[in-house]
Amino acid sequence: MDGHSSHCTEPFERYARDHNIIPLWLPSHSSHILQPLNVAVFSSVKRRFRDGVQDLIRNGQNHVINDDFLLALSNNNIESAFRATGIFPFNLEEVLAKLGEFNLLTPPPVLLSSSVNLVSNTPRTVRQVEKQQTAIKLRQHQLERQSTSPTIERMVKLVKTAKTALQKVSILSEQIKGLQANNAKQTKKRNIKVKYIT
Repeated sequence: MDGHSSHCTEPFERYARDHNIIPLWLPSHSSHILQPLNVAVFSSVKRRFRDGVQDLIRNGQNHVINDDFLLALSNNNIESAFRATGIFPFNLEEVLAKLGEFNLLTPPPVLLSSSVNLVSNTPRTVRQVEKQQTAIKLRQHQLERQSTSPTIERMVKLVKTAKTALQKVSILSEQIKGLQANNAKQTKKRNIKVKYIT
């Protein structure tokens, strides 16, 4: 799923937790490389639709029946889409290869207090951010505060911001690698000495 706020609701999270569902949040602006339906299925439907409409126009027809193009929604296409993105079966190397790895410097761990089961490491992944959020919620509950307190509401916003930032860092890292490779090629071209025949 993308990180749209309509998907990040407390009832949804509760339902997922109660039914042992682990939602997979895709980084912003990465659906073209990670969202299975965009990678394989929709592109196949679009291609069939475009080609089919062109054939209909050539034959003088002006009515399109969508059912003809939904054949691209086959089990094989859908399964290959999940494999291609590395989402199922889960293949971390495949996902990271598409997104590009990122590395954040983390200060040395500082233990908060013996009553809090948290370490103040900078979370490097969305999963680590979620674990920090869970630990803070547990601590908040131990202090017998309401789960709808302003502190919890601010923490939820902070976690969402942290997830978005981590995902943007990943995407920007990949873009920087591409720009550096392109820059190296351009530099190499400029350094080639041309000999003129006289």
